[in-house]
Amino acid sequence: MPKVLAWSATDQNPVDTEYIIMEEAKGSPLQEVWHDLQLRTKRDIIHEIIDVERKLLSVSFDREWDHFDSTEPCPFHYSSEEIREHRKEADVLNDNQALWGELRGILTDEGYTSNETFGRATELLEKLRETGLDRLKGDERNEFDREKRVVLDPSAPA
Repeated sequence: MPKVLAWSATDQNPVDTEYIIMEEAKGSPLQEVWHDLQLRTKRDIIHEIIDVERKLLSVSFDREWDHFDSTEPCPFHYSSEEIREHRKEADVLNDNQALWGELRGILTDEGYTSNETFGRATELLEKLRETGLDRLKGDERNEFDREKRVVLDPSAPA
């Protein structure tokens, strides 16, 4: 974890803006290596991010700010609606995480399945498709519906 060398949560400083100066983090930016990662590794990373978000949501910065040993006022203020919306988004991520957990052992990282697990894989992928459809409207929904249709009968129209 990089060490924080200096910070300011307000623009009342010589550079007239909020800032954090940290030691350089070791490693590569996630965006540079994401496409090379295995599906299981991506899932684990997403799970870790969800855990961090859950922990951050459980803290009321306004109430806990005094514990941060700062003389500056707390810069974070979230309305009840913002917190509720973020928790709703986190629930969606958790649902998706559960779905990927169900797919473990049924689909390979490349998307293949065996004859024995084909039926279950089809059920889970249809569930994923329906989740995607529920979030879309209009032309975007129609296009997603057309492109992500599960066709079990090769003679059926796409």
